[in-house]
Amino acid sequence: MKKNIVKILCIFLFLSVVGIALTSCQNEVTSSATYIKFQNISEYPFEVWVDGEYKTTIAGGTFSDQYSVAPGDRDIKIEQQSGYFYYPLQSEQTFTCTEGIINIVKFPLNTNGEITVQNNSNNNYAITIDGISKISQLYAHSNQTIDVEGWRQHTVVWWLNGIAVGNAVVQVDVNYNYTVPITN
Repeated sequence: MKKNIVKILCIFLFLSVVGIALTSCQNEVTSSATYIKFQNISEYPFEVWVDGEYKTTIAGGTFSDQYSVAPGDRDIKIEQQSGYFYYPLQSEQTFTCTEGIINIVKFPLNTNGEITVQNNSNNNYAITIDGISKISQLYAHSNQTIDVEGWRQHTVVWWLNGIAVGNAVVQVDVNYNYTVPITN
């Protein structure tokens, strides 16, 4: 009888090991899913295409849903839908999607704009942008370009002998250089 109990225990143990092995094989992932998700870091909406196929329009400051894609290089195109002055920001890039993970693409890549202050007068001016000194002396009949944060409004003030003598309020996109002419 002891032998029978030992045999039954051995058979039970063998079947348990086989059952565990089969169950763990069923839970293994045989192929990894690859996903792409987009993060819009601007405050304006953008349309998104992947490999020439429209995917979504993403509101500013949000994430998109995730989309299943093949691993490898994907062609990404974005186009700004509102909030620009003259031209919408359009960008194309190649993004490499890694297999088995959610790949996050942040856009737009460029978040800087430019303001060119053009002095057409006979005076030399100091220039501030948003209250911060940017040019200590802009000579008569010269110009200078200043990098600023894009997608927002900036106030440019020109100063003569410590007195503000003019100003301009400029809405700056990232894909356009704005010129502020000084003519006093």
